[in-house]
Amino acid sequence: MNKLKFLSVLLPINIDRPFTYSSEKNLDIGTIVKVSFGKRELYGVVWEADKKEKKPDNIKIKPIAAKRPTIRAFSELRSGPSI
Repeated sequence: MNKLKFLSVLLPINIDRPFTYSSEKNLDIGTIVKVSFGKRELYGVVWEADKKEKKPDNIKIKPIAAKRPTIRAFSELRSGPSI
């Protein structure tokens, strides 16, 4: 059984702080993820990985619903064959 990792996820809402979500997988900073936020599902970005593997007290931690497929960097796209 994998240990849960706690991740800070920045969401596209008008609140200037990330929210904590859990994942059984190691996700890199910058990974796009889908999370439950209230009654909605939003895409956000993994902002920071919590070094502790202990659940923070007094907060309900929801799991990350899905990881978005990796998108190639713009610089990689530009380095392709030139016309």
